[in-house]
Amino acid sequence: RSFQNEIFSINEQALQAQINPHFISNTLMALSGSVAQIMGTDCETVKALEDFAALMRVSLTGDNYLAPLNEELEHIRLFMTLIAFRYKNRVQIEISVPPEMMDVCVPKLSLQPLIENAVNHGLRPLHYRGHIGVRGEMDGETARIIVWDDGVGLDEREAERLNRLLGGM
Repeated sequence: RSFQNEIFSINEQALQAQINPHFISNTLMALSGSVAQIMGTDCETVKALEDFAALMRVSLTGDNYLAPLNEELEHIRLFMTLIAFRYKNRVQIEISVPPEMMDVCVPKLSLQPLIENAVNHGLRPLHYRGHIGVRGEMDGETARIIVWDDGVGLDEREAERLNRLLGGM
């Protein structure tokens, strides 16, 4: 009996994992529709809810932990649209990636934490004003993705400390 309960528990978790992303996305779209009835379809809040629903759909679905860079960049565009909405367009994003990199596979959702760090550590001290960029470069067979911001940066001592800490790992 305990083995059957264990299987049921695992199947139940798998079922919940399938339902939750759809539930969240569908709920957000229903909210968007309700807001659109009141405020009109051109309302910024309607667009933000639709973008958030799309972001959740991308974030919560898919079994593969790798994604083509073009999908990851679409995720970042959605994420940055929401950042722009949240901070009243004070944060701008620039994406410059050569077409030959678009099919390179990267860990899914790997760029979002880098963008969040740029917003929180680079631009927050500037009252969330500035630019964040994602740049792609090919160096022979090596694809390099660089995330940058024009925020406050690190003081030289802190940068040295972090480099020592990372170098010691």
